[in-house]
Amino acid sequence: MGIFSRKKKEERITEAAFPMVGPTGGGIDPDEHLYRPISKDPGRSLPPWKQERQTEAAYYFWKTNPLAYRIIEMQASYIVGEGAKVRAVDPSVQRVLDRFWFDPVTNMPKLLKQAVRFLGVFGEQLFRVFTDPASGACRLGYIDPASINAVHLNPDNALVIDSVSVRRTADTPAKLTHVNVNDEDGLRRGDCYYWSINRPPNAPRGTSDLLPMIDALDGLDSYMYANLDRVSLQTMAVFDVTVKGASQEQLQDYLNRLPTLKPGGIRAHNDRTEWKTLSPEVGSETTDFGKMLKNYIGVGAGLPPHYLGEEGSANRATASEMGVPVVQGLKSRQAEIRCFLTELLDYVIDAAIMAGQVDSTVDRRFDVVLPTIWGVDTGRISDATTKLSMSLDAAVNNGWINNDEAGAVFRHTLGQLGVDLEKVDEATGQREESPGLAAALASIA
Repeated sequence: MGIFSRKKKEERITEAAFPMVGPTGGGIDPDEHLYRPISKDPGRSLPPWKQERQTEAAYYFWKTNPLAYRIIEMQASYIVGEGAKVRAVDPSVQRVLDRFWFDPVTNMPKLLKQAVRFLGVFGEQLFRVFTDPASGACRLGYIDPASINAVHLNPDNALVIDSVSVRRTADTPAKLTHVNVNDEDGLRRGDCYYWSINRPPNAPRGTSDLLPMIDALDGLDSYMYANLDRVSLQTMAVFDVTVKGASQEQLQDYLNRLPTLKPGGIRAHNDRTEWKTLSPEVGSETTDFGKMLKNYIGVGAGLPPHYLGEEGSANRATASEMGVPVVQGLKSRQAEIRCFLTELLDYVIDAAIMAGQVDSTVDRRFDVVLPTIWGVDTGRISDATTKLSMSLDAAVNNGWINNDEAGAVFRHTLGQLGVDLEKVDEATGQREESPGLAAALASIA
């Protein structure tokens, strides 16, 4: 029997979870000064030493492990592809954005893919922002994530990053103020931008995309090198020679006189000598274990086996369907990158406004155009839309639906297939919808 009864234990647990409150409403716990604000990080991020370790480990595997390298590079290639473009509504805003985008030092067409790549490797990116107060020109500088000591969240709102502490250098202060919106004039000010992924809203630091699979990647490396040694052993062969009736001295003399055998050589012996070839036995095949490791890594990366060089049991139809979650995951990451870029370009516009380069009332709307991630069989879409058009035409001719309803069904189906009709309308000019079509679209939605 334990020291306390079950009822006594439950009472103690209740007292610990709900401490007594005095008549004035204040607690009477002796350690109240140790309580933290509700918005403070409750340990959602890695300890500093683990954060540094995951940074170096992720970089190591990206550099040395082909599978880790491919996972990161595939993301960067799909998300950024041939590059991004920025299109502003107002020409003066477009000039401001182009000045920043094509700055010879910042060089966003080149920097963007590197930023996306190493955002996946490290889970975070830190950019120093340099602004000329006279011209409003902005330029970025890069700070290695390994130089980050801490990311400080706002004590009253964990969604706001106040500052970033870094290792001091000759040109970098120990603490950089993060760019945030000033409540008085609505303009952004600060010294740096911190991008992060895989970060809970109330955690300061992001983590690498490779972190959940680092141990498996290490195991895959060990497995591959062990199998290389295994294959090397399998290719080794020795000759076992039996010389009947020979003494130890005669055997040694025979070995001394025996020439080294070469491929294609000729060997002759009498019936008193017997030659056998021996090779080491190194156990059964371990191919299935290697496939299991790769599939495990693929699960962490959100990739089906055939994306990792394993055909598995997939055929063309199932492989196409397994690609849908991959495309959605890439689109989700691309949306994050678009948000990061939008925040950064908003700061560039604010800097130009504060320098008087553009008017504060200017139309500051712009669009960050990233490559379309298309993971659907276009031939199948073409066949589906052709058959749908014929069916809708027959339905209209028979009087089952009207033209507006047929148009609504067609547009809705295109949207389900992944066609962004809003962008198509913007590119071809604003389309005016009839009241009947608008009503039909609303009913479908």
